[in-house]
Amino acid sequence: MKLGRNTAAELAAEIMTRPPRSGRSRIVAIDGQSGAGKTTFAAELATALLELGASVDVVHTDDLLDGWDDQFTFWERLQSSVLEPLQSGEAGRYHRYDWIAERFEDEVTIVHIADVVIIEGVSTGRAAMRQRADRTVFLGVPDALAWERLKARDPAEAMPFLRVWKERETRHYAADHTAELADVLITTGRISDMTTPSLSVEELRAAVERELPGVRTDLERLARIPGIAFDGFDFTPLERSAEAVAELLRGCGLDTRIVRIGDGHPAVIGVKPAPPGAPTVLLYAHHDVQPVGDLSLWESDPFEPVERDGRLYGRGCADDKAGVMAHVAALRAFGSGTSDDRLPVGAVVFVEGEEEFGSASLPDLLAEYKETLRSDVIVIADSGNWDIGVPALTTSLRGIVNLFVEVKVLEQAVHSGMAGGAVPDALMVLSRLLTTLHDDAGDVAVDGLVKTGAAPLDYPEDRFREETGMLEGVQLVGTGRIVERLWTKPAISILAIDAPPTSGAPNAVVPTAKAKLSVRLAPGDDRRRAYAIMKAHLEKFASWGAQVEVTFEHDGDPIVIDATGPAYDAARAAFKEAWDGTEPVDIGVGGSIPFIATFKETFPEASVLVTGVEDPYAKAHGPNESLHLGEFAKVCLAEALLLRNVAAL
Repeated sequence: MKLGRNTAAELAAEIMTRPPRSGRSRIVAIDGQSGAGKTTFAAELATALLELGASVDVVHTDDLLDGWDDQFTFWERLQSSVLEPLQSGEAGRYHRYDWIAERFEDEVTIVHIADVVIIEGVSTGRAAMRQRADRTVFLGVPDALAWERLKARDPAEAMPFLRVWKERETRHYAADHTAELADVLITTGRISDMTTPSLSVEELRAAVERELPGVRTDLERLARIPGIAFDGFDFTPLERSAEAVAELLRGCGLDTRIVRIGDGHPAVIGVKPAPPGAPTVLLYAHHDVQPVGDLSLWESDPFEPVERDGRLYGRGCADDKAGVMAHVAALRAFGSGTSDDRLPVGAVVFVEGEEEFGSASLPDLLAEYKETLRSDVIVIADSGNWDIGVPALTTSLRGIVNLFVEVKVLEQAVHSGMAGGAVPDALMVLSRLLTTLHDDAGDVAVDGLVKTGAAPLDYPEDRFREETGMLEGVQLVGTGRIVERLWTKPAISILAIDAPPTSGAPNAVVPTAKAKLSVRLAPGDDRRRAYAIMKAHLEKFASWGAQVEVTFEHDGDPIVIDATGPAYDAARAAFKEAWDGTEPVDIGVGGSIPFIATFKETFPEASVLVTGVEDPYAKAHGPNESLHLGEFAKVCLAEALLLRNVAAL
């Protein structure tokens, strides 16, 4: 419920239309950060109630605190001396704290059985009060205005205590979601000309341009940290990477912590509560990167960023440390964490530390920090755009099943002259088995895998060949439009084979051979079903009775996003503005981001926007990964504009 300029009068009238929840008194809790004007508003509400003929008493929780360290733990005192008696139909009694003498007074203060009892103070709107009060009210102001009021009200020697006090408040409100769950948000009127003044489009353009040099410097600093979550690598850089991200978020005024589940790798969560009545946006990225592979294929050190022809080269420069920095750039553009903080929404930044290695601990992280991460809109910056100069929203992604298939024909290697021609070698068996996965046109030939249609976008073959670096004369595989082959049909890739190396290979029949397969699933398929189909196919088609063992590695469901509604309209408008009038397109992605399904399952009410910084030439996961710096500037502006647009919904 939002109230307008006659806030106190409107609320008073509404309160008196309903009977007490329990006892004989209606209990109204007024919460808000220090400096929000709770005491003033409590007095105005009391006056409005008296004008309606109601009897009123007011309790200030500052009178129940036992000094500066009792900011939240006074609750049991309030409950036993005020709430429980009132709800039993009896008067409350408590001893008032003397802040000068630093002790409780001997005299007892009576809380009368009135038509309405107003209880005002920090944290009075907490979860436990929401179960008792007839109405919870939350007031809010920008931090700068709150501090002005506190400095005018309190002596200078109180400021160090108040800084600690307000830091605790911020953490409490983020964890409790007090503003979001209050019955009434006061966002206009005398108490609250409180809504954060929005920056104009031109002001945001100028702000992003101003911040970009520092953003690039911080991106390069992040990209120098080789944080790889794959088994066998030194995980110390992941710790450094998480610390660096946490430092960036703290610099934006977010209450930030590094978290992990069990032996999982470090993730970073930063929270900035929403202004009263404003939505909260979760901004996702990941700080871990892929291994670099064969160093000889890189034109420069993968962990020393270097600019060439308007692109920044280095592992993670695009995937996904640029995603991290796009979030930081948008926050900085609004002055988040400064004295001129004009961020119009709540922000929760979640930066994962093991996305490239399967996000094993992500479901547990989302479960553990579900309330902290709960948001109205989720922006996942881990995809890409349709082309340089053409922005996109990703609306579908293929799923994935990675597995191993091993064939065995002998207990051990035997002389190829003595057994060759009678005993099938394992590499021959494996090769024949792998050829059953595709037909002569190159389409997947495994019965039962789902195929669907794709968006009506034209992907010219010459553009695709250039972007992928196909060699002259090599033909495309599969049938249908290229976007269908890449986005909405299954694909099976043979990633690796375990077999004797050619150098030093003996003249012996190979007893066993193993391949790693990656199966990309069309939207609408199911990962568990697909694994069962693949396993059955591989076991069925092995030649000459060879023993076959299929083992699972990891999987993820395909995703289809219904990109309709206000949040998606807000994103498209932001993209169009940032790309100077170019209309964004909806695209599919042939790759997989399995955790998107986890987010959708955990937060079904949130709008999930899949965006990104990559372009078709980024070469994410490959040698010479790079970021187009001109496109990155547009991505940063688009995200800032998106936050502005979402605030207006």
